[in-house]
Amino acid sequence: RLSAWAKSQTGGHQRLETGIGIGMHDFDYTPRQSSRPMGCGCPGICQRLVRAASTDVLRVLGWIRRWWAVTTDLDFLSSSVSRRDLWKVLLPLPALLAAAADRSSGNLFILDVSVAAVLWLAACLPAGALWSDFVIGGILTAYVSAHTLLVDQGDAPF
Repeated sequence: RLSAWAKSQTGGHQRLETGIGIGMHDFDYTPRQSSRPMGCGCPGICQRLVRAASTDVLRVLGWIRRWWAVTTDLDFLSSSVSRRDLWKVLLPLPALLAAAADRSSGNLFILDVSVAAVLWLAACLPAGALWSDFVIGGILTAYVSAHTLLVDQGDAPF
């Protein structure tokens, strides 16, 4: 017979000790039984972690909203800080550098020079409007796609 204390320590089973220090009750374990308590080990730490993370996310969203409002403002877009006054130099520059690299490839060279001319003309778009950025982005996307297609067809870039 087991005492009440022994039953509470062994889960109600009689403990038959083997010579290696493992009780016979250790062999009736199933994976559905758990000796650890369910949930968090520290009370309230998950709630504090979620509260801190949500505060940080809200703060970052506020910064993103403020950044978007500042960078899309008409005064900022037309100011010298936005560097849109350098469009005449910077926009055609990648296509001109690609034309220098592709000077021995006929089709690629023509594409590069044509896109450089189109981007130089695109630099005349209104600097204070956000839609001009989308137009320039579309031109550059089409250029990269066409350049990749021509290189894949066998015109080596160098």
